[in-house]
Amino acid sequence: KDKIQEQAETELPKRWDGMRLISGLFALAIAVYTFISLSSYLFTWAEDQSMIQSDLLFSTHTDVSNQGGKVGLVWANFLVTRLFGLGAFIIPFFFLGVSLFCLRLKRVKLTKLLFISLFGCIIISIAFSFIFSFTKFDALFGGGAGGSYGHFINEWLISMIGISGATAIVVI
Repeated sequence: KDKIQEQAETELPKRWDGMRLISGLFALAIAVYTFISLSSYLFTWAEDQSMIQSDLLFSTHTDVSNQGGKVGLVWANFLVTRLFGLGAFIIPFFFLGVSLFCLRLKRVKLTKLLFISLFGCIIISIAFSFIFSFTKFDALFGGGAGGSYGHFINEWLISMIGISGATAIVVI
């Protein structure tokens, strides 16, 4: 009976182990691709901004400056401009954590990781939007340093409790 168990352990991995490996590698690829696209977007967003609204974006004759290519440009624009601004840089770390979990390289609690990542994205978005709203960089990346999410939350906060109240909440 021991020989049968030993032989079973040395055979090919079970179906779920294979799925975990593929999922982990896929999450790692998404993490790296997202980080490259976001990093490139910081430097090339102004050049590529006109391409976002263009119908010719996915034409083979159109070139973009983003290192993630056209899909990376759209992905980074969505995360930075439409959602969280610079807070979007937490998202690759979330996918890295998912990868570590799937590959069983580190013990990770996915629900805790998800909530911390979302909370971090939101807090950084609101803080950067509030801080940069008093500078000439308010329109950075098209939606501000805090993205559209942070911009609208700060507008609402200021309209409800004023600048001093919004400052207190952002600091806390």
